[in-house]
Amino acid sequence: MLLTFFFVSAIINSEKESVDVELNRMELNAEGVPKYRQLAARLETLIRDGELAASTRIPSERLLARQLGVSVITVNSAMNELMNRGLIERRVGSGTYVSELAGSRTRHRRIGFFNHQRIQPGANLIGTMLETLFQFWGDHNADLLALSRLPGEYEQTIAEYRLDGVLIYSPLAEFVPAIRKLVRREFPVVALSSILPELADISFGYSNVEVLDAAVEYLAKLGHRDIALLLPGANETAYRGRAEGFQRAMWKYRLPLNPDWQKTVGAEPSAYIREQLSSPTRPGAVILGSCGYAETLYAVAAELKLEIPRDLSVVSIDEDAKMLTLPEPPSAFRVDFAALTREGSETLLARLEQREPAAGRERNFEFVDRSSCTAVPAD
Repeated sequence: MLLTFFFVSAIINSEKESVDVELNRMELNAEGVPKYRQLAARLETLIRDGELAASTRIPSERLLARQLGVSVITVNSAMNELMNRGLIERRVGSGTYVSELAGSRTRHRRIGFFNHQRIQPGANLIGTMLETLFQFWGDHNADLLALSRLPGEYEQTIAEYRLDGVLIYSPLAEFVPAIRKLVRREFPVVALSSILPELADISFGYSNVEVLDAAVEYLAKLGHRDIALLLPGANETAYRGRAEGFQRAMWKYRLPLNPDWQKTVGAEPSAYIREQLSSPTRPGAVILGSCGYAETLYAVAAELKLEIPRDLSVVSIDEDAKMLTLPEPPSAFRVDFAALTREGSETLLARLEQREPAAGRERNFEFVDRSSCTAVPAD
């Protein structure tokens, strides 16, 4: 529904002088976006662009409602949005004014990047995403805050830091209710990395169940039956999905599911991998559920005089720069996390600007064959 509102020479009084601000043809035509959010976005643009200067007095909510032909509740909700962002302030007995600090402290948008685990130095996927996020939002004059937060802290953090939007990294299934609550409030939010079905409408990533199915199918077609999965024990959506996907795929392709070959790797990956590869019943193929194990696996294989791929086939889920420095690095099922992060950020920016996001590309993975796997001769 196209809603076109006209201000006829609306008079806005400044503490210093009266100024005529002609807000002609204010169009609030974003489908599915509440009118108060659209009004808040238009006024925010005027404030950020300096057309409504600091200390400018805003007309009363009743006057604005009458001029716009909307309810006072709609205008009040829009004003609350702007006040929460520090763009306006209410002065008792005087009225509502553009904040003194609107031109400095709040000129840039604030975007939160919520990660539910402590960010470790050298964490490659997180590092790639953070580098991309800082670059993207810096190019769009926005401040990015990387924060370790759990669902119960989302709303308080958004209010405390006056965030305009958030990106949430690899949310767990139990986070869904808190995230859906933000969506119902029309707060701009995007989930990055793995996709949960309940968050598919705001997610950018791929299904970890599906990527493990593809990896197991690839090895099965090469004739492998004894397949191991090396997976961190971290309580993260991606790793939970990969464990589930591995189990499903092994049953699907009628392969033996050896419980010793799907245990999570502990604090000493070298010891665990050495134990598995030195066993008389060692697996013939290994799926690296975390590309961070590639260097350790290759070192242990060399120590045991196992040649890749002649003695051991290896395939990785995802890849990083360190893995690619290995001699004959593993074949990989990967996604371009930098491109995925930019796409998610573009979508969040579109929602902040009250416009339709661009059509997204297919959010799936690709296979890169580096000849780290060999076919098993039929019996």
